[in-house]
Amino acid sequence: MTVLLAAVILVQTTTTSWARPPKPLSSPATIVAVDVPTQSLVVKLAKDKKPVVMDWNKLTEFTRAGKPLDPALLRPGETVVIVYRKLSFGNPELKKVSIEDGTSKDQTSR
Repeated sequence: MTVLLAAVILVQTTTTSWARPPKPLSSPATIVAVDVPTQSLVVKLAKDKKPVVMDWNKLTEFTRAGKPLDPALLRPGETVVIVYRKLSFGNPELKKVSIEDGTSKDQTSR
């Protein structure tokens, strides 16, 4: 009987934690490369030394100064703020990529 009770408690406590999607993370980043055909963005996060490949999908939001932006217009060297989720498999999934006016290295060097 105690084994059955322990199994029920174990299933109830672990099932709810497995059902939760990973919490979105937010970070400033610098674009290293954009690959539109594969829907991949290579970025260097402010806290990391190595570039990271992240994938986007049709639900990912791209904005510049709050207005929609075609991801093909992103350029290496631009500073962005990304919201993403780390998945248990594959590359992290981008939820949002935003550029604010004046944060691009291209714009500040003019």
